[in-house]
Amino acid sequence: NQGSPEGKAAARAGLRLNDYIIAINSKPLRNMSAREFTAHVKLNYKSGQKLPLTLLRNGKRIQFQWPLQ
Repeated sequence: NQGSPEGKAAARAGLRLNDYIIAINSKPLRNMSAREFTAHVKLNYKSGQKLPLTLLRNGKRIQFQWPLQ
């Protein structure tokens, strides 16, 4: 949701509408809600780090480094 604070941060970082996050640090996400994803990131990563994600964009897997603020 690009209207939420998280959505705006994602858009600033370079994530696009219809990107699907399928893995964090090469570990597949399975049935993780947005709330669980946010909690995982806050517990395991610090501001200033880059969050290594695997995205599905237009049917292709891409590696993405999301700079955390």
